[in-house]
Amino acid sequence: MVSDITKLRPGTCKRGVVVSITGARFGAKRGASTVSFGAAKATEYLSWSAKRIRCTVPSAAKVGRVAVRVKTKGGKSNAEYLQVKR
Repeated sequence: MVSDITKLRPGTCKRGVVVSITGARFGAKRGASTVSFGAAKATEYLSWSAKRIRCTVPSAAKVGRVAVRVKTKGGKSNAEYLQVKR
């Protein structure tokens, strides 16, 4: 099943800030799953559960409005948008 993102917190932040991603069907453990911020993949994960992921916005994330998606073995989630500031 494809995961589903329902909320990002904060909605606006700088690179290097921890973002909380809330939703469903992320999987109990990260395994090979990833979070992408536009074309940049997160490299630092603080926690991962079936309903919430906490990770750091990567330094490679572009400034502006970026699509955040979770990719699991079930496929790519819907996109929620994060405003990345300088």
